[in-house]
Amino acid sequence: MNVLVDVAFSQIQVLKLVHCFQDRSHFCEDDLGAVFASLQQLTDIDLNQNDYLTGSCLLLLSVKLKRLSIGKCFGIEHSYLRQMATKCTLISFFDFEQCHLADMDQVFAHWPLLRELKLSNFGTSMNVNVFQNLQQLVLFHFSHCRFTTNQLIAALSDSCPLLEDLDLSGYEIYDGETGAIDYRPLGRLQCLRHVDLSWHERMTDDDLGAIVCGGRLETLRLHLCCKLTSNGLIDAVDKCGDLRQLDVTGMDDSFQFVALSFLHVVSVVTDEQVYRRWPLQLTLDRKSRLQIAKCQQFCHHNLLVRLS
Repeated sequence: MNVLVDVAFSQIQVLKLVHCFQDRSHFCEDDLGAVFASLQQLTDIDLNQNDYLTGSCLLLLSVKLKRLSIGKCFGIEHSYLRQMATKCTLISFFDFEQCHLADMDQVFAHWPLLRELKLSNFGTSMNVNVFQNLQQLVLFHFSHCRFTTNQLIAALSDSCPLLEDLDLSGYEIYDGETGAIDYRPLGRLQCLRHVDLSWHERMTDDDLGAIVCGGRLETLRLHLCCKLTSNGLIDAVDKCGDLRQLDVTGMDDSFQFVALSFLHVVSVVTDEQVYRRWPLQLTLDRKSRLQIAKCQQFCHHNLLVRLS
């Protein structure tokens, strides 16, 4: 029986160990490494929220590994992560929330198959040349990162033509020399379908127009993009015939009322107040004074349902 158990354990392909090692006195990373060494079929591991991991155990992960999540693992050391990257070269998904390490380009250089990259709260600047090695990226989440620069946007747009999902929410794009913001390169991404630019408070109607110029977007999140006008929103939605989700929370009532007029063609979704007219949905602020009755001129009442 023990032999059967050992064989079954060794065949595990997916392992989730989230928030498991919080007591330093009862945690031995060498023991965890020994477990990883026995899991040579492992392709997917989630180690999020384990503060005491230094990363030495990562060196014993299977060469077959494809998905790695180490968000909020504040003890991870760059040297271990870099050594692991040279061994596990099949990585296609990487999540490092609260990333605090510099020189991550030395890690990504070993992952040419990387398709999904999440680096929220990235605390250091990023070498934009790294995108030359990440041409397979279809998802890039760089939310709440202080170093979202024009150079990064340009490099991403030039090197990642397959990109479909982009999240740059939390901090505006800036240029350390001129202060100018240039969204135009995003318009070159022919495959882009989902964009989150929440909290980009200086983004203008012209900027939004440059982003949606191809008319391919299905999701557009504009929470607290306060410089946009209702005319800019109308132009953007008119260009995007496939738009299904639109977030305009944090905007004034007149702006949100314009969004209501698009319920017959668009879905607006956030975590606040949601309206749906199948297959579309719209989300507004709970504090908004807008009523369903106000949009009856645009939508038949019995097709408009408020979701709790």
